[in-house]
Formats: sequence, structure tokens, C-alpha cells
Amino acid sequence: MATYLPFDCDPQIPPPYSLPGVTIQNFRLAANMAQQQLLVDQYLNIGDPSERGFYYQAYLPFVDMDFVHYPSMSYALPPFSGMGSITQNELYFRIYVVKFIPVLDLIWLPVPAIIGFFPYMFVDNSWSMIAGREVSGFPKLLASFNGPTQLPSQPLRPFPIEASTLAFSSIGPGVQGQMAPFVTIQTLAPDGPGNIPVNNNWTLSQTDIDKLKQEDPAVAAALASVLPTGPSSVLRTVQLKQFRSAGSSTDACFQAIVEGQFTASNFQFLNPQSAQIQINAYLDLSIAAALGLGSAMPIYPISQYAATCDLLYTQEETIFQNQ
Repeated sequence: MATYLPFDCDPQIPPPYSLPGVTIQNFRLAANMAQQQLLVDQYLNIGDPSERGFYYQAYLPFVDMDFVHYPSMSYALPPFSGMGSITQNELYFRIYVVKFIPVLDLIWLPVPAIIGFFPYMFVDNSWSMIAGREVSGFPKLLASFNGPTQLPSQPLRPFPIEASTLAFSSIGPGVQGQMAPFVTIQTLAPDGPGNIPVNNNWTLSQTDIDKLKQEDPAVAAALASVLPTGPSSVLRTVQLKQFRSAGSSTDACFQAIVEGQFTASNFQFLNPQSAQIQINAYLDLSIAAALGLGSAMPIYPISQYAATCDLLYTQEETIFQNQ
């Protein structure tokens, strides 16, 4: 393996990352599992299955959309830990998947781990975008977030929150991409469905596991064994890390599956404000269609939560490289 050659002001700094005092506003959205699986197969179940030795399966009929504020993001180990910190806002969509591995080449069994796959991520910090994409495989894009200012006395950013990114409404000679709003989070309208249920669980609840029992008891039992039982909880992550070949529009010069781990602690759950969500589609960005969220807008979450906590991202490794 070649030695990495750093440039001046190089944001490609590896984990672990220390992320204290983050504020999360979570919106759980009902989603079509078949459509989720298409994304999982396309971006995670790559290469020769016999060489890969595992596969991922979407297993829950919802997607989590989170708006997260990071007051401090720093590097946890030398030689980078003394550099200082950066801050950012982030909006992402997360699918929950289960990893299966072969046992004695006879049957495939689920790994006892809650795993998040992030097919869409948007940040307003360029260092985070570059490090996230090129080091870890998180598909981060630059975005701007407009709306009321978050005050120190109010940990939750009030609605509306509008996220915009570079997008194309049309394609042709002379057309220029424009910063365009793709997600708007608004206060629940009076003619909405009523208050949205609050679900104070950072990952999955026992209710979620109970829903799985009818579909696959083995998977439900595996996930139940890793549900948070104390002040800390863990979320494994999986992503596709790839670089396009300079000489071919269809080839990748590097393509691999990368796993990592978020550990969350010091939770303080807050009272979320019931919301409704508008997701706009563009020719180069079709989040709702790709995730199976449906075409009817606005979308009403099936549950919400809000919390502050400390996050630590560690244990990143490349588990498969597609040749």
C-alpha cells in the first residue's frame, strides 16, 4: 500500500473524530423497503458475492432524516488532535441495514449490530465534505441551511429550516446549475395529521424490533441483543468509497466497502416541535424517489425526537475492495 502524501491545508484527515455537544433533530419517514433494497444492492452488495463474503439487507420500512448541528468537530488522536476544531450543520438520510455472513458455508446469519447506511448527506463545511467523501466514503455534498438563528438559550434550531444545494432543474447548452432548496422542514400545519409521536431512541427501539419478529425472528433476536441499555449506544455504519477513473467515464479506479462506528453518550432528550417536510426533486437529485418516500408532499414523520449528545466516530476499516 502506498504512503499517503499530504498537501498543505489538507482536509483528508482520518478518524477518530470527536464530536461533543451535537444537537440532533430526527424525523422518521415511512419508506418502501423494496426501493431501499435497490440502493443497498447497487452501492453495498458490489463485486463477486463469493469474494465479498457478506451481503446487506434493508430491514425496516422507514428512513431517518436528521438535521444535526456540530458546535465542535476535532481529531481525537495525534498528530492531528492539537490542530483545533471546526463546526458545521448537516442533513442526512439513513437506511437501517442488516449484515449477513456465511457460517460453515451452509447458512447465512445476521451479524448482531445495528448498521446505518447514508445514501444522502449534506454539510456546510468543505473540510467535512472532503474528508467524509475521500477518507470514509460518506457521499457528502455542500449545502446551505437557511432559517431562524439558533440561540445559545434554545438548543433546538427553530423551523423553518431550508436546505439548499447545487442542482439542475433543466439540462442543456448554456444551462447553469443553481443553489436550489431540496428540503424544507416546517412547523406542522393546522390541517396536518395532528401531533407527531415522540420516539426517544437514537437508533432503534424495542417496538422496532418487535415489528421485525413477524418478518424474521433471527434478525429481530440479533438486533435486540445490541439495543442501547445504558447511557451510551453504538451505531455501526457502512458506505461505498470509490473514485472515478480519469480515463473512463464508466470505471472506478478504486471501489471498496468501508465500515465505521459512532458511539453516542451523555444524551439529553429535548421536546421536538411537530414538523412536516417538503422534499423537492431535480434532474440530478431525486431523494424521495430513490428512498421510496413517495411523491405526495409534504411528508409527515411517523415519529420524531430531538436530543443533545456527544459523538465519537472510530473503528473505521475497509472490509472489501472490489477488483
